[in-house]
Amino acid sequence: MKRYSWLLISMSLLIVFVVGCAPIPPPRLEVIVPPPTEAVGEEEEVVAEPEEAVEPEEVAEPEAEEVAEPEAEEAVEAEEAVTEAEEEVTEAEIAVPELTSPSADTELSESELTLTGTGEPGTEVQVLVDGQPVDVAEVDSEGSWSLEISLPEPGEYELSLQALDTGGAVVAEGEPVSISLVVPVVEIVPPTLSLPDGGVGLETGPLTLTGTGEPGTEVQVLVDGQPVDVAEVDSEGSWSLEINLAEPGEYELNVQTLDASGAVVAEAEPVSASLAAPAPVAAAAITPEIIFPADEADIIVGELTLIGPGEPDAEVEVLDNSVVVGTAEVGTEGEWTFTFEPAEGEHQFAVRPVGDEAATSDVVTAMVVSASESYDCDSNPGIDRGDTYIVGTCDTLVGISEQLGVDFEALLEANPQVSGDIDLIYPGEILTIPQ
Repeated sequence: MKRYSWLLISMSLLIVFVVGCAPIPPPRLEVIVPPPTEAVGEEEEVVAEPEEAVEPEEVAEPEAEEVAEPEAEEAVEAEEAVTEAEEEVTEAEIAVPELTSPSADTELSESELTLTGTGEPGTEVQVLVDGQPVDVAEVDSEGSWSLEISLPEPGEYELSLQALDTGGAVVAEGEPVSISLVVPVVEIVPPTLSLPDGGVGLETGPLTLTGTGEPGTEVQVLVDGQPVDVAEVDSEGSWSLEINLAEPGEYELNVQTLDASGAVVAEAEPVSASLAAPAPVAAAAITPEIIFPADEADIIVGELTLIGPGEPDAEVEVLDNSVVVGTAEVGTEGEWTFTFEPAEGEHQFAVRPVGDEAATSDVVTAMVVSASESYDCDSNPGIDRGDTYIVGTCDTLVGISEQLGVDFEALLEANPQVSGDIDLIYPGEILTIPQ
């Protein structure tokens, strides 16, 4: 039974080979196989009978095997050749995908880009960036495709294309294309820097700088190469900044434009500035006035001292009811005094620099009364000035010592002009207060 099976297989392979190689149909070969039903009997009999019947054929059996084996190998090789030919035909029929934009060695400034190209209609094109698949695009009926991709950062990239069949298998691949993503160069207009008054007559202290720049950016001001502060450029391209230069001397000022990360992207030409110490401010002339007695004061008849400030070392003239009654020298401390005995009645006192009617002070009104008449002590109180005291209308030496909390004997000792008669003090008299 085994020999019949082997013979059948060998002859089948021979038929395949002949069919594949000869253009003329092969002759029919009939093989009679003993019916399997006859071999279903006892197993021992089925095995024994073929051995006796085949004995004459044992000589021919090697010849069949020797002929069949090379023919089988040739048949397999023929089938493989046919398969390879079919695959070559299939590959030849699939158009290799190509990239039309961007072209090779293109430098791009935008990370978002659209790829376009050609391919086999109805297939899909897979795009690879540096060997890694990123997405696929479908080729339309006209053989075109497009795909949007994003490049993560500036640098060199290699784009590859693969044609996919309906099962997603790669059936064709195009040549890699190299492109570059570069940081776009944005031209920034250099900032400008202007000094106040054109840089003439600058003095130490606050200094306001102004200039122009790229709207929406920040400018950084440098003094002698060191950053001191920043200012924002407004929508009209202007900026201003106040800095403080305390020391006189020569300075180099500059301004730089900064980007969003704080990097310097543009710089102005340095500007030199010479700062001088400010000139001493002349003290304003002190206009003389009367601070004692108080306006509308009641004063007991007798000596009265008018007191007020004035320009040191200047001379003032005192007026009583618009008549000059005398002059006084302003002391180095800027104070003058004028003592006289006004008559009973109402008085209007004023003071002015000698001969300068336009600088006449405000009028101080006072009522001079006798001691027997009633008067208002509170209308002209004494004035405590710390180390001195201006005596008021009703002041006494004892009352002053109690009011100021100083020792009476010490007060007397500090004011020898009243030590002989403690009641001999008068309105406007200036007492020294012991400390």
